[in-house]
Amino acid sequence: MARYSEFEVQPLDQLRSFNLPFAKKVFFEVSFSSDAELTVSVASAWTFKFSILSSTLTLGEHVTPSLLWISLYAILTHDVSLQQITIANPDLLSNVPLFLVTNHDDALIATRQVFFQYSPQPTNDTLAWLGYNFTNSQSTPDYLLVAANGRKYPARPTKPSPGQALYSRYIPTLQKSFDLRVVDISENIDLFAAWMNKDRVANFWNMKGNVDEVHRPYLNTLAKDKHVIPAFGYLDQQPFLYTELYYVSEDHLAPFVDDLGPHDMGFHLLVGSEDHRGPAIVSAWLPSIAHYLFLLDLRTNYIFLEPRVDNYKLQDYLIKHGFSKLKEFDFPHKRAALFRISRREFFTTGPAP
Repeated sequence: MARYSEFEVQPLDQLRSFNLPFAKKVFFEVSFSSDAELTVSVASAWTFKFSILSSTLTLGEHVTPSLLWISLYAILTHDVSLQQITIANPDLLSNVPLFLVTNHDDALIATRQVFFQYSPQPTNDTLAWLGYNFTNSQSTPDYLLVAANGRKYPARPTKPSPGQALYSRYIPTLQKSFDLRVVDISENIDLFAAWMNKDRVANFWNMKGNVDEVHRPYLNTLAKDKHVIPAFGYLDQQPFLYTELYYVSEDHLAPFVDDLGPHDMGFHLLVGSEDHRGPAIVSAWLPSIAHYLFLLDLRTNYIFLEPRVDNYKLQDYLIKHGFSKLKEFDFPHKRAALFRISRREFFTTGPAP
């Protein structure tokens, strides 16, 4: 037996962490037979075998949905080219979890596209990407409200509270955790103002000024706006990014978008920390933010961004991560490039690694 790969993960007694898929001392071992197998132990508590050549997972005894989810996540994150895994002995499952599907041959499979679209509800054992912020398309009735200007829009989930954790994912390539939390003005205002007063940031955001005259009133306005969620991004608890997550149909972008769905989302962002720039960091936050927005509502088909037309670096990153440039257009305050990614395009690979 030869060591194949080792994951930095958490002990089984800490599975309530957001980073549960990477349980402590999980390792793969390969037997170099005609059909190589990975024998995986999850914190010495449960073992399964995964056939590399046939992409078949043989479950161990006493399997639970939480441990199965952890194991599938580890495999799909490790091999981003793997599109589906067949469960060899599904009879050991008392109930079929929602992240598994039945194919045309009546085999039980885990597909990459389905798996990463499902964040399990929090249980006594586990928290997944959305943690206690669990929601899905069933959480809000599908009916239309009418705004004062006559525009119709769907009922939305209750806006999360200041400081609330929205999303968390362990990034294996960085060996760090990426987290999104709602802005808490009382705690975040000074850092927000410092970032906005940087020349590099002000070049695109144009928000230099006094904290009490410019930045606090701005965040207070967003806090009352139901169509947008201002959030900070963190790497291993270090704040480095500010983003605004919004419903496009209720935003000033809406008139410029063709085929816009009522649940489609968009986001603005800036990286404030000079120590958290570059393509490796972008590969952590860009797929993670998109993943969060698609998880938030299964009816969201597209995510949009509209960077300034001369923000070539961001546009290059968007294209690298699967976004398509649709057109250029004029806002009153800038000429913008419209970018979009579909749910199907994103979940071809998902947020992994």
